[in-house]
Amino acid sequence: MKYLQQICLMFSLTASFLLPACQQTETTQAGPSIESSSSQDNDESQLMNEMRDSQPLTEDRNRAEENMSDLSEPTDSSNAALPRFAFTHKMMKKIDDSPFSNLAYECQECTFEQWESIVPSEGWSKGPAQIGLFSAQDSELRSYPIVEGQPSAVDFLDEVPGNEYQLIAVNLSGRLVETGPNGIVAEVRVQRDTRLVFKVGTRIHELEDPMGNKFVLFAHQIDPNQWQDSDFQSSDSLAEFTPPNDWIYSNRILEEELVLDSDRSEGVVTVLAIRQAVTSTWEKL
Repeated sequence: MKYLQQICLMFSLTASFLLPACQQTETTQAGPSIESSSSQDNDESQLMNEMRDSQPLTEDRNRAEENMSDLSEPTDSSNAALPRFAFTHKMMKKIDDSPFSNLAYECQECTFEQWESIVPSEGWSKGPAQIGLFSAQDSELRSYPIVEGQPSAVDFLDEVPGNEYQLIAVNLSGRLVETGPNGIVAEVRVQRDTRLVFKVGTRIHELEDPMGNKFVLFAHQIDPNQWQDSDFQSSDSLAEFTPPNDWIYSNRILEEELVLDSDRSEGVVTVLAIRQAVTSTWEKL
């Protein structure tokens, strides 16, 4: 089940835009187990090993965010004012035997270098370093969840005062969509109180499953040392991406604002995580 535990690190939302006034809301734990054969586990474990990240994370997130404004120039619509991006790095805590049951903690003020220095203790792991493709200044995390018997914040870094990592999301349950040459794909229900805004003139990337359900790319793995290459406004920015079998990938420039609001699904969103050479994370419309 190790491959499932690893892909679950990708499901939670960036919290680079956390609001100081966020209030806590209660939640309950959930996360049914799923079945798999031992031969399947071995094949997928080998696949996961082949796709391990090789680049170190050393860039200061705040410094990178300042420089990311260079990527805010529109490519297809000269009148569009594209937003700056948010960055995220998380600590994940496993809460039961289900590979999909995890808590996601984010430190808003911590740098990538500080995050890299953390050595996870038993039961903890690191999520990927990602860039959010939504408008950081227009999006929001409205409240923090509370899980009975679990800490709402955790101290990992001595140099940062207090418990710097705040609980932002709860992975509830999920299913494996596919695994093979196209990578590992899983769909997970995530509890979080978020509103993600994609502004007019922004290029969005979409996936459509065989049933007609659409997912929007909202976070993508980056190497913080080469963040200048993260131009998702280009029509061919995902040229090396391979969609799951029988899924359709497309991209378009927004002519009207797009909002992904967790309130529309009672605070639980459906997230698609795809691990290929890099990790990408998509939210269901």
